[in-house]
Parts: sequence; structure tokens; C-alpha cells
Amino acid sequence: MECPECKESIRLGFAGPAGMPNHTGSLKCTNAIAAKEEMAKKGRAREVFKIFFPAAKHSKASKTPVHQERDGLIVLQATPSMLAEVDQGGLKEDMREGNSGVKQVQERHGCVVAWALLDQLQAATRILEKHTDTPVGAESDEIAGYSREGGAAVYGAVEQDEIWETVNPGLDRMLGFGRPKSEIKSILRRGPLGVAGLQGFFEYLVEEKGVVGALLEGKINVLLEVMRE
Repeated sequence: MECPECKESIRLGFAGPAGMPNHTGSLKCTNAIAAKEEMAKKGRAREVFKIFFPAAKHSKASKTPVHQERDGLIVLQATPSMLAEVDQGGLKEDMREGNSGVKQVQERHGCVVAWALLDQLQAATRILEKHTDTPVGAESDEIAGYSREGGAAVYGAVEQDEIWETVNPGLDRMLGFGRPKSEIKSILRRGPLGVAGLQGFFEYLVEEKGVVGALLEGKINVLLEVMRE
């Protein structure tokens, strides 16, 4: 029988249609919905990527973008293998200035939509770090409990199919839709015990635990909204 929510074929057992409520809203159902949303967004992400990184004529095996200068700016052109990795959700668009001054693209793993959201959060965090009216994080702050290292220490043994239902209640209490935005803004902090640490925690979930952008989108968008006020 097909679930009206996730559109997956499911077996209801002896209960028949009466057993549908046991499936609807379950972790399996919500994961299936998130996966379908992820596939739809991935197609759009590839088109956006191609706009900013037009395909270059060079080896298909290359992961190093071609650097061209256009109107005094360095323009990166994507290789075919880079575009393929966008489809697979495995490309890290991390621009860094090396000793040569040439920008490089480094690989990272996980959902490409999640990384696009995290890139927005990282850009907003850089701006936040310049706002001296925002306090520097301390260990007693609510947001200080989240970091990449803390995530690995606390949730390292949690299976991927259980990680979201494990971490989501705490994130909901901090960034849930029911919490006034003024309260959320009041917990923002600079430094490693602030939003930067939370960014690292989200990166851990995406890179190591397979959490997809559809699950993080609400939390990150709320953060971005209050950070941009």
C-alpha cells in the first residue's frame, strides 16, 4: 500500500489500512520525505553551481578548476568531475587563498544542499564576529554546548538513522519555531563557543552522520534571519 505522505510502498501487516497511522510520521516515513526533497533540491543546486562555475574544456578526471581572469577577477570553471560530484552531494566549495594566491576547491562529503546552507551561515558568522556588541561565548552560555568536537564525543556512537531524532529535540528547544526570535537573537555569541561552534556541530552532522539539508533548513534559516536583523 502507498503512504499518502512519503509516497513509498509499505507493508501494513495484519492490521491492514488501520495500521497506516503507525507508519505516517515515523522516522522511516520522514526520512523518505526528506530524501525526495533532497533529490529535487539537488537538481536545482546543480543548475546554480553551473551558473557560477561554467564548465571548462579539460580532462574529465580533473578536480582542479581552471582559473581565468575576467575583468580583473579570478573566475573558476568547473571540471566535469566536479559537476558529477554535485549530483552525488560530495563537493566542498571551500575557497582558500594559498601561498600562490590561487584559490582552491577542497572536497568535503555530505549533502550539497546542506553545505549550501552552511556556506550561508558561515558568511553570516564572519559578519557577526565583527560586531563587538555581540558578547563572546562562555562555557555557561546555552549555545556553547554545540561544537564539532563535542558532537563527535557525544554522538559518535549514534547510528545515522537515529542521529536526527537524537539531536533534534535539543536544537528545537534552542532554535524551534515556537521560540521568539528576540530570545534566539539574545543567545548569539561570537567566538568558538558561539555560532562558529554551532556551525562546526552542523558540519559534523552533515559530513559524518549524513544529515541532509531538508532537516537542517529550518534551524539554519531561523539563525540567518536573526543574525541579519
